[in-house]
Amino acid sequence: MIWYVNSASHNDNIDPDDPLYLPHETECGQFYECHAGTPVLFQCPEGTYFDVTWNVCNFNVDCGSLLTSTTAPKNTAAADEGET
Repeated sequence: MIWYVNSASHNDNIDPDDPLYLPHETECGQFYECHAGTPVLFQCPEGTYFDVTWNVCNFNVDCGSLLTSTTAPKNTAAADEGET
């Protein structure tokens, strides 16, 4: 399974309303979705990494020297529900 991530192409016809997807600086399993210059950090599903060639979360990605932890961020809402 491949998780698709849309990305603006590198040309002059970029719609400023379309999101731009960029890889995280150090973590291969994370990427940014940018809207109007504001980045939001996303995590690829467990076992997948951000593939900069295809702009997707994918298996068997060459991460080079980037970290390859794909532990999902804690769901604080679910954690708070379990606390008394």
